[in-house]
Amino acid sequence: MSPTIPTANKKRGLLASATGLAGRDQPPAVQALVVPEETAASMIGLAARTLQKQRLSGDGPPYVQLTGRKIGYPIDALRRWVENRTVRATIDSGVRLTGGVA
Repeated sequence: MSPTIPTANKKRGLLASATGLAGRDQPPAVQALVVPEETAASMIGLAARTLQKQRLSGDGPPYVQLTGRKIGYPIDALRRWVENRTVRATIDSGVRLTGGVA
């Protein structure tokens, strides 16, 4: 499920896949360590705006400040965040998400 970063240009990739030459003369794809906000939101089923709000409140997954304006989400951190929010029963969800006592 990890996104990959294409190492060849798009036209060449489209041409290669259309002609059945995919894999020939193309370097292998590289696994991404960090994904942009829109991709991260898509991966976990939230809107990008929801991730922005959670980032401000501190409730969202950990992120990386790549530049002054650009942020990204480490794929491993997204997986851990989702795993930590996984519950088995409705009664558990309120305790886990709000920090209340059962």
